[in-house]
Amino acid sequence: MRMNSLFPVARASAMSGFGPASRGLRDGLMAFGRAFVAAVALLGFSAANAATISYGALSSNDDGRTDFILDTLNNYEWLRWDVLADMTYQQTLDAIAPGQAYAGFKIAGIQEAQQFANALLQGGSNLCTTNAFSALICANGLSTDLDALLGSNYTSSASYAWFLSENGNSREVGYLYAAGSAFGKSNDWNSIARSNSFSASGGSASRPISWLVYREVSVVPIPVPASFPLLVVGLAGLGLMSRRRPKAFV
Repeated sequence: MRMNSLFPVARASAMSGFGPASRGLRDGLMAFGRAFVAAVALLGFSAANAATISYGALSSNDDGRTDFILDTLNNYEWLRWDVLADMTYQQTLDAIAPGQAYAGFKIAGIQEAQQFANALLQGGSNLCTTNAFSALICANGLSTDLDALLGSNYTSSASYAWFLSENGNSREVGYLYAAGSAFGKSNDWNSIARSNSFSASGGSASRPISWLVYREVSVVPIPVPASFPLLVVGLAGLGLMSRRRPKAFV
């Protein structure tokens, strides 16, 4: 009988400090928790449809949130191949000039083009070099969506990026290409004038090709999902809610 008589007293003692104001705080935190769960579910769905794509030392995404391809091997940022795909060589130089949208970027030469290939194919087979002056498949059977990683330009099944051959002859331009699961390179394709035909003002405007451009970065940033800050705030809220919730009487 004594235990039965003590139970209401102990329960009342446990709840005595949990007045209307505290209950209001508890209810507000619980509502926040429910909203957080819903937000995480929605963001999880978005992330599943816009995940970062990585291959070798390169990473990017194709959901429109970035113009860049991150390169952790060379500490570079490359512009995605679809960003300047409708520009001539001179227009590209204008776009990366001081004060312009992509100031600080440089047009890649043959060495940088090889660095790009090395970063993409890091850890795997890579047949490309700087001294092979014919079109060459660097690697085949790559298990990734190269268009989504690099940016699609030329056609729905192939993308290209020009670079400067730096070989001192009339074949001033080389190119990198991605087609399906294959990645390749030609170190001396043709002239700058010929490359301009694959711009918005050229005769092959329906098949645009961009110049490969890059900039050096001291520390390559690691892509953080847009939902991460909300996740941190939500977890903090849930932690606070758990601290405020009254413990059940035992």
